[in-house]
Amino acid sequence: MAEKGIIFCTDLIPKILHGTKTVTRRCHTTLRYAVGDVLRLQECWACVWADRIHLPCEPVRADCEWGEKRIVYKADGHTLSIGKWTSGRFMFKWAARSNRYRVTAAGFVWLQDITEEAAVREGFARREHFIRQWDRLNGKKKGWAWDDSPRVARYEFEEIIG
Repeated sequence: MAEKGIIFCTDLIPKILHGTKTVTRRCHTTLRYAVGDVLRLQECWACVWADRIHLPCEPVRADCEWGEKRIVYKADGHTLSIGKWTSGRFMFKWAARSNRYRVTAAGFVWLQDITEEAAVREGFARREHFIRQWDRLNGKKKGWAWDDSPRVARYEFEEIIG
């Protein structure tokens, strides 16, 4: 069982945190996560001074001699008056939320086989909403658009409590 980061876009993070998104489909040709793996969310983040001045700070240490720093997450609705957000691709392990998720199922499915019920488990009210989001995130990648009907990796996960 390994701990691995998994990148999610900002609008999906609250759905994961509230337990309404428990499945994700990915453009993977091989399985990157196995049943039992522990996932930490990688998301858009910033490091700011604790006194809320919102100055950008060095994203390589959790503290420094000038004062306490705090990690803020874009998904929580924070805004930055100075500086910019850092992509989840560049999130350090120490900057991730404490929430952890265990992979409970992993395998491959055909993208267009998603049902209404499965779209809800993906965090969407309707299948059409899932399709729009999929194409927004993956539609420009050759062979990964909805209309290409690719075979995608599907991972189920649950929050680890305690």
